[in-house]
Amino acid sequence: KDGIQYIEVRCIDIDPFHPLGIREDTCRFLDAFLLYCACTQSAAFPGTGQCKESESNFNKVVNYGRQPGLTLLNQDKDISLKEWGLALIEQIKIAATLLDKAYNTQAYSRSLDAQKTKLLDSTLCPSNQVLALLQKENNHFNESITKLSQFITDTLRVVPLNKELYDKFLQQGKESIAQQEQIEKSDHIDFATYLQQFMDALKI
Repeated sequence: KDGIQYIEVRCIDIDPFHPLGIREDTCRFLDAFLLYCACTQSAAFPGTGQCKESESNFNKVVNYGRQPGLTLLNQDKDISLKEWGLALIEQIKIAATLLDKAYNTQAYSRSLDAQKTKLLDSTLCPSNQVLALLQKENNHFNESITKLSQFITDTLRVVPLNKELYDKFLQQGKESIAQQEQIEKSDHIDFATYLQQFMDALKI
C-alpha cells in the first residue's frame, strides 16, 4: 500500500567462529535468497497475518533441525527438510546468476553451492561445529562460547581502526541520535494507537 522502505531479515544466527559474526558468502547467499523471495509469487497469509504451517515448520527446524529425515509441511504436504532445501537451492540459482552477471563475479553462485553442501552433509553446518567444539574442549556450552567470544574480542582489539574511519563512525552516531530525537518529537499518537495501526496494516 505505502511501499517498502526496508526489509528486516530475522532468524539469522550469529556465526560464533567469525570475528564479524557473519561470513561474506553468507551475505551473498542472503542477497540471492531475498531477490528470489521478492520475485517469486507466494500464497498470502491468512487475515490474521499469521501462518500456522510456517510457524510449525519454523519450530521444527529450530528444535529438531539436526534430526535425520525431518519432515516439514509444504501446503499441507509432507516434504523432507533436505529435499525442500535442495529444491529451493535450484530455484534460487536464477537469482544468484543474475547477481553474478550484474557484479561480474561468480561469488553468488559459489555462496549457493556452499549452502547446498551443508544440506548434503550436515556435519558442515555451524551447529555441528559448535558440538565439535564442546566435545573437543569437554566443556559446557556457556564456558566454550565465552572462551571463543573472548578470543574473537582479543582478535578484533588488535586490529587498528584508522582515524578517518573512526571519525566517520563517530559522526554517523551523532547524526543518528539527532535523527532519532527529531522522529520522536514529531510523533503525534500514543504507542497503543501506533500498534493498532500496524496490526491493521498486516491484514490488508
